[in-house]
Amino acid sequence: MNNMNKEENYSEWYNNIVRAADIIDDRFPIKGMPVYKQYGYSIIRYILKELEILLDNNGFYPSWFPNLIPYDIFKKESEHIKGFENEVFYVTPAKPVEEERDIKYILRPTSETEMYYMFSLWIKSFRDLPLLTYMTNTVYRYETKATKPLIRGRELLWNEAHTAHRDLDDAILMINKSKEIYSNLFWNRLHIPHFWVKRPDWDKFAGADFTYAAETILPDGRFLQIGTTHLLGRNFSRAYDIIFEDEHPFIKIDKDTLEAYDQKNNKYLINFEKNQITIKYIENNEIKLVYQFQEHNNGDINEGNKELMKDIENKIKSIFNNVELKKQKYVWQTSFGLSMRTLAALISIHGDNKGLILPFDIAPIQIIIIPVYYSDEDKNKVIDYSIKIYNLLRDKYRVKIDFDDSKSPGWKFNNYELLGVPLRITIGKREIEDASITISIRMYNEKYYDFKADIDNLGNTIKKIIEIYENKIIERAKNYLNNKIFKTNNVKDIENNLNANIVFKAPFCMKEDCAENVKKNYSLDIRGTDINPETAEGKCIFCNNDARYYVYIGKSY
Repeated sequence: MNNMNKEENYSEWYNNIVRAADIIDDRFPIKGMPVYKQYGYSIIRYILKELEILLDNNGFYPSWFPNLIPYDIFKKESEHIKGFENEVFYVTPAKPVEEERDIKYILRPTSETEMYYMFSLWIKSFRDLPLLTYMTNTVYRYETKATKPLIRGRELLWNEAHTAHRDLDDAILMINKSKEIYSNLFWNRLHIPHFWVKRPDWDKFAGADFTYAAETILPDGRFLQIGTTHLLGRNFSRAYDIIFEDEHPFIKIDKDTLEAYDQKNNKYLINFEKNQITIKYIENNEIKLVYQFQEHNNGDINEGNKELMKDIENKIKSIFNNVELKKQKYVWQTSFGLSMRTLAALISIHGDNKGLILPFDIAPIQIIIIPVYYSDEDKNKVIDYSIKIYNLLRDKYRVKIDFDDSKSPGWKFNNYELLGVPLRITIGKREIEDASITISIRMYNEKYYDFKADIDNLGNTIKKIIEIYENKIIERAKNYLNNKIFKTNNVKDIENNLNANIVFKAPFCMKEDCAENVKKNYSLDIRGTDINPETAEGKCIFCNNDARYYVYIGKSY
């Protein structure tokens, strides 16, 4: 690692470690498209496997869609195309056949458009919902900014999940479930400290009603988005005609309002208050009639309340001469995804000046056995004993013996520290004599911590040592964000700490032009509010207009 110091020069440390630890090789001659080496790609596979298990356990099924998307399909959702238009790669056949001569293809920058074209063919009835699927794939974006391995590139290896739902309530439940799944992965499996923010409207996913993002903060004080979940509402289903036949005609559009349409597309807006129901009849965007009923309701305004839905339908029929309301509806949708930025965060937060530190479950080599001998006579005995230990462990753990005679034990110790192997078993003459082994755990910026274990109780001892190892990572991670977020009501605090490797939380007006000025004047981004926004009193610290919420502010990747 060339004595690289993470605390003094994080960026150089990171660029060094992802290459030295065999994560990537970026000598392939296309900018932003590195090769994932065997060791690095194995870590990625174990991360994705953990995620896929979580998705499978929550009712998702994997699917696969083509890399190519016809441009005519891609452009259907206008807000979405605005978000990606300048980033797509176009694909041109060398000798297109006649029927494809005028068709433009793109490499998928994300999969909403191709999936939803097919959803419109698959979904016809409420019985087809919910539809829950995911795909682990690569997407392609023509990134023109400086690329950084695993963080910013042109070919992104990721997992994206897509869902379609009968109503808004079910879609909101899925948004919350997606956050739960991701936080389970980030914290319980990978021990990455993170927090969720709601992106401001100008920075939400193109075509979404709103976006939640999982943020962490890297050692250089920059935000890194490691996962996002989007409520797409009915924006894509309208663009792609994803329509289903429901049991009733009503659509919940917020917590106390339903809407419905008749065969002429006239609109009926039903609003619930504590002791009153108001029905508005709207024709050509103009309110024509208003009816009010003094009626108590229990606040259970959801489409699954069949008794309530029937009661409202009967009221409308009695008022409007048995009008027939349409039961054809657009589905509600969500999408959520995470990329290999997750691995970048894991490397950056857990790693030290000696190399990687990997959570046990995703380490390609969980236990390395290093035979140590100084004579041919000892060699055979030590190797035989090492193989015996290997055979005791191999069915439960990913374990390897290093037989390489060309490298010294000291070189091997350093190499496996660099690779972040959690446990090292050293076997020499003394271990054979004692019928024991020496187990060492990878420590943060310290020498391996050694344990002696009798061979007869090896299984239980290994379990306890793994627990110690994981707890040490978790303990460091819990404290990691404590000094990374500076809450302030004074812009001077921000100006005086621009190079302090921290982010800020401050009162903000929530106006896009103010955010643009913050970017221009300070090179800082407005990342968003807490999921449940913290109300701010007084003035925005940047423009002196009334503040609305505290927001997270800082540099970002």
